[in-house]
This record gives sequence, C-alpha cells and structure tokens, in this order.
Amino acid sequence: MFSLDEWLDWAITYNFKVNWLGYALTEGFFPEITRKVKADEILKRRYFSSIDDAPEIFPDVADPSGRQKNTTFVNVGRREQQRDVILAVIAALNFDPLQIPDGGKAAIRKACLTRPKLFTSDSFDHAWKNGVAEGFFKLANREKYISK
Repeated sequence: MFSLDEWLDWAITYNFKVNWLGYALTEGFFPEITRKVKADEILKRRYFSSIDDAPEIFPDVADPSGRQKNTTFVNVGRREQQRDVILAVIAALNFDPLQIPDGGKAAIRKACLTRPKLFTSDSFDHAWKNGVAEGFFKLANREKYISK
C-alpha cells in the first residue's frame, strides 16, 4: 500500500490533476510535494493559481477579457470541490476517512471554514452529508449521533 505522499508524487509525475492539492499545498500540507511542485514551472502554475478565480474549478467565473479561457481540466462542481477539500483536510489531520475520531468533524469544519468562498457553515453540513452518503468519509462512533 502506498502512502499519501507516494500517491501524490505518482499523480503529479503522470500529470493527473488532483483537485484539492492546490488548497493543501497553499495551506502548507505535504512539504516534500510542495518542494517538487514549486521546482516545476508548469506544476507551480497549476497548483498555486488562485483556486477562487480558476475557471476550471468555478466555470461560472468569467474571464475579465470576455474570452473563453482554454483549460485542459475537467470542470468540477462545487460540491465535488468541497468534498475534495474535506478529504484534503482529513488527510492533513492524519485521520482515516472512514474512522474519523470524536472531535474530528469539528476540526475538519474549522479548517474548511477558513475558505469562505467555498464553504459556509451550512454548505459544509451539506457537503459532509453528501460525502458520508457517497461513502467518502464517516465518523468512527457515528452511532452516538444517530437520533432514536
């Protein structure tokens, strides 16, 4: 089994776009990967461009010149972006995404709410419920929180 750093290194080497990686690198996660990305001009432009203004992430943001920008990335919906950021935060906190410990969701929420253009308190809750329903992450002791 590969570590997250090895997987990210493989993805970058084979030119896969990891949607949440720009956020993770900007926040200082994965220092080894950050050094590799900063050493390569193409990767640096890809992962350190502004996430809030990137048309491949928010396709409804218009180019100031009025022209359609050329991108090589697939448009990603806002909920998927939110899920990817949540997964990045989970990885950065070294949580098992399917066994998030008590207090883990609050720590994840706190980190995600530092991105106000991507998350509000309500949108975090919706993204969380969506990610749980799709099997991307869940609390280890979720039975405690289920109302009877």
